[in-house]
Amino acid sequence: MQNELEGLYNMLVSQTDIMKNVDELVEKQIEHELMQFKELATWSDYECERDKYMAVAEVAKKESFMAGFNYAVRLLEGTHNPQNTFLFFIRKRLNLFHDFPVD
Repeated sequence: MQNELEGLYNMLVSQTDIMKNVDELVEKQIEHELMQFKELATWSDYECERDKYMAVAEVAKKESFMAGFNYAVRLLEGTHNPQNTFLFFIRKRLNLFHDFPVD
């Protein structure tokens, strides 16, 4: 399931502007956090530090997306009714049956 969700995340990020606002906010916050460091460090050191922050932010965005997606599916699912064909398809496609059996 992890691979399927990562694929969905990568598709949404690469083919849409869904994460554009998030990226802008993250970059702005990182710039703010590194403002003093930027004034004291060389450009190379600053870029290295900024890249570390960006890498952490990217992992957080991806993991948050996947956790949110799983939560949304469970929320939509409600009573775990496998008769709801749309939700059944989503769960079956992404292997979300691991928590409980489905007839």
